Amino acid sequence: MKMLIRFKVGNFLSFDEPQELSMISGETRNHLDHIHRFENINILRTSAIYGANASGKSNLIKAFKESKQMITMGRPIHSNKYFRPSVMKKDKPSYFEYEFENGGKYYSYGFEFLPSKQKIESEWLYELEPERENRVFFQRTGNKIDHSFEGDDRTRMDIYAADMQNSDSTLFLREMNRKTRKDEKGLSVFSDVFRWFSQSMKVFNSEVFLYDKPKFTKDEKEIVVGLLRSLDTGITDICYELVENVEDFFPERMLNEIQEELIRNKNKNSENDGSFIRGSYFLSLSEDNDLIMKKLVFKHGSTDVSFDMEEESEGTQRLYELLAMIVSKEEDSVYILDELDLKLHPLLTFKFVDMFLNRKAGTKNQLIFTCHESNLMDFELLRRDEIWFVQKNEDESSSLYSLEDFNERTDRKIDKAYLEGRYGGVPIFSTLFPVSSCDRNEAEGK
Repeated sequence: MKMLIRFKVGNFLSFDEPQELSMISGETRNHLDHIHRFENINILRTSAIYGANASGKSNLIKAFKESKQMITMGRPIHSNKYFRPSVMKKDKPSYFEYEFENGGKYYSYGFEFLPSKQKIESEWLYELEPERENRVFFQRTGNKIDHSFEGDDRTRMDIYAADMQNSDSTLFLREMNRKTRKDEKGLSVFSDVFRWFSQSMKVFNSEVFLYDKPKFTKDEKEIVVGLLRSLDTGITDICYELVENVEDFFPERMLNEIQEELIRNKNKNSENDGSFIRGSYFLSLSEDNDLIMKKLVFKHGSTDVSFDMEEESEGTQRLYELLAMIVSKEEDSVYILDELDLKLHPLLTFKFVDMFLNRKAGTKNQLIFTCHESNLMDFELLRRDEIWFVQKNEDESSSLYSLEDFNERTDRKIDKAYLEGRYGGVPIFSTLFPVSSCDRNEAEGK
């Protein structure tokens, strides 16, 4: 049970002052099934983010991705990724803050990082209490860490906090996840929060497909084939054909390592189905523990001809992998995608969002995406508070705001109003080569 509530970012790429993406529902009353209701708050399952090219849409996805990488992998944000149009911002920290639900509790976690010096300025973790004062798990200023734990947990926290004295660029949350032992139940909040970022939050840029050619179970495969048929891709079946000469595809050393790993998983009775995925190829074990390779292929019509993944259109490839979200049994993943509509026909993009909302109804799965496709701006598909805009300002900073701010009627053609510039977030063209009055008269036959 994990959902994003809010995300804030400031002094990162085109974002100057902190901007907020909120998944809290507004006053809109249609599509109530798009909301997951908690005791004290209602959270949206979808947000579509629009804006002109270079407005900052992709920078918002990068903010998600790079802050996650710093939390989960310890990868620091590059020194030049502050708001560079302002020279003064070089000496100011970048700001990232998440509010999220995890197991029925609400948390706020964030940090400030000074890219130019590769140094953490502050970090914090709170439990948000709607009807009483928030609990402060820890607050960090520089390398000094204050916390609220008592008893044995306090003693352990003091030791862990002292270990951070020379860790300018390491987040305390990541260190606590690495150091905390399973028997330290009072400190389990750190591993719980860390797993929210490492497992539940999934961020993808525009060119990276979701699951690297996913291998579906038998039941999932039947659903995917049915969906591909209904979406008029021409695909009538998905198969896995045996490939000879495995050694022609992988170096011997790699094959040995893969085989050893698969055998270990098999001996452990791992839930893993024993397949190693690389591109469209799947490696598994025979009964004698020999490696078997199969290749993903597609069938069209009633013929026996097989087509490789690479022979399908880029749109079909992307759609196939996006469908992994829909058939997945995950109940509480936060999918964050840049340019959902890339390589997809407008009707396919519309249909995919519709399928996600309908097939994932009743779950806590969330879909946050950027796109240009204005036909999604349809109140038959999305709520007013699910549509967001990114606008580039005169000082080159990006502003983030919701259609909810405009209080539009649910019968208005908002896609047309958007393209006319009513909500901002669309290109403003200047004339590079002005048309003279003589040229205009000639064009008009005068």
